[in-house]
Amino acid sequence: MNELRRIGRNKKFLAFVIVIVVLNSFLFYKEQQDRVKEQEINESVWTVAKEYREQIGYYKDTPVSEITKKIEAAKSEEVEWNAIQYALTLVSKEADYLSSYPEFLEKIDENMDKYNKVSIFANKDGFTYRNSEKTVEDFSDRTKEELVLGNYIGMEYFFQFTITDYLLVLLLIGLCMQFVTEKRNGLLNVIHSTANGRARLAAKRVGIIAVISFLAIIVLYGANIVLALQIYGGTNELSNAIQCIEQYMKVDESYNIRTFLIYYMSGKYMGMLAISLFTYLMVTAISDTTVGVLIIGLVGAIEYILYTKIPVQSSFIVFKYINLFSMVDYENVAGLYVNVNIFGQPVDIHLLLLVMDMVGIAIMIPGVIWVGARKYPNGRENILGIVIDKITEGIAHLVSKMHFLGFELFKNCVFQGGLMITIIMLIVAHDGIRSSSYKSYDKVNTYLNHFYKEKEGADIKEVQRYIAEQEQDIKKSETELSTIEESYASGKITYSEYINQSAAYDFLKDKRDAVDLFAKRISKLQKYEVETGVKISVVNPNGYTMLLGSDSYKTHRAFACKVLLFLVLFVHLLFVYEKQTKAYFLVRATVRGRGGFFTRKVLQIILVSGILVCVFFGVELYNINMVYGMPGLDAAVGSIECLQYMKSDLSIRQFMGLLFIVRWLVLVGVGMMVLLLSVLSKKREQALWGAIVLFVIPTVLVLIGVKQARMVSFSSLLSVVELLGNQPVIRTGVIIPYLTVMAIAIICITLTKKIWCKGTVV
Repeated sequence: MNELRRIGRNKKFLAFVIVIVVLNSFLFYKEQQDRVKEQEINESVWTVAKEYREQIGYYKDTPVSEITKKIEAAKSEEVEWNAIQYALTLVSKEADYLSSYPEFLEKIDENMDKYNKVSIFANKDGFTYRNSEKTVEDFSDRTKEELVLGNYIGMEYFFQFTITDYLLVLLLIGLCMQFVTEKRNGLLNVIHSTANGRARLAAKRVGIIAVISFLAIIVLYGANIVLALQIYGGTNELSNAIQCIEQYMKVDESYNIRTFLIYYMSGKYMGMLAISLFTYLMVTAISDTTVGVLIIGLVGAIEYILYTKIPVQSSFIVFKYINLFSMVDYENVAGLYVNVNIFGQPVDIHLLLLVMDMVGIAIMIPGVIWVGARKYPNGRENILGIVIDKITEGIAHLVSKMHFLGFELFKNCVFQGGLMITIIMLIVAHDGIRSSSYKSYDKVNTYLNHFYKEKEGADIKEVQRYIAEQEQDIKKSETELSTIEESYASGKITYSEYINQSAAYDFLKDKRDAVDLFAKRISKLQKYEVETGVKISVVNPNGYTMLLGSDSYKTHRAFACKVLLFLVLFVHLLFVYEKQTKAYFLVRATVRGRGGFFTRKVLQIILVSGILVCVFFGVELYNINMVYGMPGLDAAVGSIECLQYMKSDLSIRQFMGLLFIVRWLVLVGVGMMVLLLSVLSKKREQALWGAIVLFVIPTVLVLIGVKQARMVSFSSLLSVVELLGNQPVIRTGVIIPYLTVMAIAIICITLTKKIWCKGTVV
C-alpha cells in the first residue's frame, strides 16, 4: 500500500493521468464532429445522430433487401446534401452490408468445394484443406444467424477509434517509469538493502501494474463507450449479434455486442499487461535506464515494421499477429478470421495470441520479481553488462572525437530523450504518408485530367487550338447521334439497334462539360497573362490546389501542430538539462562554456527546425505527388489559378522553396522563444508546460475550429498560404506578422545570451 500511496501522491504523475483521460475523451468527441465536417454538413454531430436514429427507427421493420431502393427514392426528394441525406446514406450502407452477409457465408462453402476439386488442395493431410474444413465448421453456426437492422453506428465508431490504444500505452509506460525513480535520486542502494526492498517490492509493483492497467482500460474505453452511446444511442442493440457491425463480420463465435465487449476488453487487458511487464522488466533489469528505454524503442520499431509490412498471405504471418502491436491494435485483430499453420494444423490466431500473452505474463512476473531480488544496485558482471560496457566505451571514444556541436547533438539525443522524440516524430510522419496513389474521379474530371496531360507545358494559343479541335469532334459526334435518333424516329432501326448505337455516344455530355470547363480555365489564364505580362504555361492545378489553395488550411494547421510540438520537445531541455545536473556552474566557468556553448544551442535549433520542416513538408509534397503528381514545377505561379493573387513571375518550384524557407524561419523564431523559456526555468516541467501553453495549445485550438485562438497562434504564419489569403506577398499586412516574429526572436536570443553568458542563471 505504501508504494501505491507514493504513486498516488505524485502530483506530476496524477496530472499526467488526468491529461491522458481528458485528452482521450476530447479527441474521441472531436473525431465524431470531424466525421460530420468531412461531409461538408453545417450541423453538429448531435443533429446527425438524431437524424440517424430516426431513420433507423423508420426502416427497422423493412426487409434489408428493399431498404436501399426506398432510401434512394427518399434521397432524391432532398435537394441539398444535409444531415438527413447523410443519415440515409449511413442506413443504406448498413442495409447493403446486412443483405450481403449471407453471400459471404455461401462463399465459404463454395471455396471448400473448389478446393476439393483442385488436386493440389485436395490433400486431406495438407494445411489448406484442413484450414478450409475448419473455416466451414467454425462458421456453420453463423448460417442460421439472422442479422437485423439497428443502431450500431456508435459502437462501430468506438471500435474504430485507435488513439485510445496509444494513450493507454503511454500511460502505462509512464507508470513503469515511476518505479525507477530511486535510480535517479540515488536511493536504490538504501532500498535494496532492506528486506522489503527487493522481491517483495517487485511483487507489489507487479500487482500495482495489474490493477492500474485494469482501471485504465475501464476508465479510458468506458468513457468512449459512454460518449458513443450518449451521442448516437444504441443501448438496446447491445444484445444483437456482433456480426451486425461490418468490421466484425468475420467473427465466428456467437457473441452479442455486449459479450464481445467483455471479450475485447479482456484481450486488451492481457495484451497491455504483457506490454507493461515487458517495459518494467527492461527498465529494471538494465542498470542504465536510458539504455533500457532505447532497447524498448528498438523492439517496438522492429515489431511495428513486422506488423505493418508482413502481408496476410506470407508464411511469416505468425510474426505479424504474435506481436506487440497486435496487442495494441486488438480491435482490428479481434475482427479477423485467420488460422496460422502450426505443424500443419490450422490454429486460430486469437487463441494463439491469448496463449502467447499468458505465457509471456507467466514468464515476466517471476522474471521481474527475480530481477528485483537479485539485481544489485551497482550491478554485477554479466554478459549483457559486458556488452553494454563495450558499446558505451565505443560511443565514448566516438564522442571524444566529435566537434562541440556534434557532442551537443549527441547529448540531446541520448541524455535528453531526443532519440525517442525522433523515433516518435518519424512514426507520426510515416503515419501521415498515403498508402495508396488511387484517386477516383467522375467522368468530367477524367476528361479534364486527360486534356491537361495532353497539353501540359503548352502555351495559351496552342491550347486554344486544341480546344477548338475537341469542340469540332464533339459537334461531329453530336451530328452522328442526331442521325441515329432520326433513324429510330423514322423506324429505320429497331429500339435495340438504337440503344446499341447510341451507347457509343454516352460520353458526349461529360466531354462537353469538360471542354467547357477547360476552356473557361484557359480563358482566365489568358486574361491573367495579358494583365500581368507573365508567360503562362498550362499545368494541371488539382494537386497544387489541394496543397496551396484556400481549402488547404486544415493540412497546414495540422502541419503547424506537429512541427511546433516536436520543436518544443526538442528545445525545452537545452538549458534546463545543465541546471538539473548542476553542471551549469562548471560549464559557465569557461569562455567556451559561455559564448561557444550558447552558439551551439542556437545552431541546434536552426538544424532541428530545418529537419522538422523537411520531414513534415516533405510528407505533404509526397502525398500530393502520389495522388495528383506535380507537373510543371518550372511554370509561373500564375499558371495555377489559386496562386494568381501573387502577381509574380516566380516559378512554382521557387514558390515552394520560398514556402519552405519562410516556415523554417518562423520555426527558428519560435525555437528562440522556447530557448528563452528554457534558460529562465529551474525545472524541465516549467519550460515544457510553458512552451506548450504558449505555442502548442493555441495551434491545437485553431485546428479544432476555435477562431479566436488565431490571434495568438503561429498556425497562420506556418501555413503562409492561409495568411496570404488573396493578397500579394508585398502587402504590409502579410509582411508585418513575419517581421514581428523575427523581432521577438532577436530579442529572445539577445536576452538568452545575456542571461547565460553574463547574468545570473535562475
